[in-house]
Amino acid sequence: MKNPYFFIFIAFISGMLGIWVGVIFIPLFWEGLAFKDNIFSGIGTWIGSIGTIGTLLYLIYQNNQLRDNQKQTNEKQQEMWDSQREIIAFQKLQTHKKEFNAILDDLESNFPIIFVNRANFYRNIFPNNDFEKCSPKVPLAIKEDQVVAGDLSDIRDATKFINDSLNEFSLLSPQKIYNHTHRHLHQISSIMSTLHMNIIRPKETGDVFIDIGDGYFLLNAINPSLTLEIIERVVNTLMQFTGNKDNFQISLSYMCTSFYLKALQQFAFYETHHRGYFIFKKSKLGHYIDDLFSCLLIISRPELNEEPCLSEIRYRLNFLFCDKTELLLVLDSKEKLYKLFTEILYGVAEYCDKNKSSQEFDILRDELRTKCYVLKTID
Repeated sequence: MKNPYFFIFIAFISGMLGIWVGVIFIPLFWEGLAFKDNIFSGIGTWIGSIGTIGTLLYLIYQNNQLRDNQKQTNEKQQEMWDSQREIIAFQKLQTHKKEFNAILDDLESNFPIIFVNRANFYRNIFPNNDFEKCSPKVPLAIKEDQVVAGDLSDIRDATKFINDSLNEFSLLSPQKIYNHTHRHLHQISSIMSTLHMNIIRPKETGDVFIDIGDGYFLLNAINPSLTLEIIERVVNTLMQFTGNKDNFQISLSYMCTSFYLKALQQFAFYETHHRGYFIFKKSKLGHYIDDLFSCLLIISRPELNEEPCLSEIRYRLNFLFCDKTELLLVLDSKEKLYKLFTEILYGVAEYCDKNKSSQEFDILRDELRTKCYVLKTID
């Protein structure tokens, strides 16, 4: 019933019927009744009632029509608002992704790194962002069971593990250095994978790689501060971008202590039969670095600290393994290597002359003589 005049028509027909029935047909059966006052009054009331009912029905119909029209209008407005919200959320998401990529680009321009699979990296950091909603802030998990692998809280925890690991190097006994260094390198590998980050730089002597494909670079055992600085900067930048600057900031680069360097170098150049799937880059003469470090370990024993013939050699080797530039210059020059091994040989030979019962130093002296001879004769 779409026509609003339908009920008016019904009311009119009902009224006419009432008149015909009340005025004409009833008198046919009850003569004289049509001309009595009370009959006219009853007929009028009856007809008025019918008109009132018709009007009421029409108003009900009209109210239903208005309500249906308003509902349709509201639904259309809601659809329009939902569409506008989706467009705004989509634009906000795209803008946020561009800002995220911009900070990664800035990091790549300042360090020799490249971020891979950025789309997955973004989803890991902002798992709740989609086409319907986008928030620039990410709350850090408080409880351990709230942490999801690869998310921002996982990155925070992995960075803490590295920080704690660096602090422990100064407290380790010699028997625990190897295993701790091995775990530490795995921690470095893990956080670099979580950060979707590769360090891209020319290979140098002392580089530590994971034995995957062409090698996945971790750090340089002679100068590991670059890797620590990169991790520090990337993590702090992510924390600032996600609104967590005041909640978590890390400092790793200053923790490159002599204890840390010695542990890395012992792992890289001395523990050659226990290094697992880690590989190390050496120059053409780089295999001599193992021999130099072995000499350093031997003459650095506490009971030999007061031996004047060894103190200068110990100082020289300690300085060498803390200065990447100088060490690389020595390893790239046969003449410099020969001179260094000769100096070590003189000091060890002097110690052997003073301590006739030191079989270990006798063996070391003979090995040094052989190396000096080889270095002098090779082309």
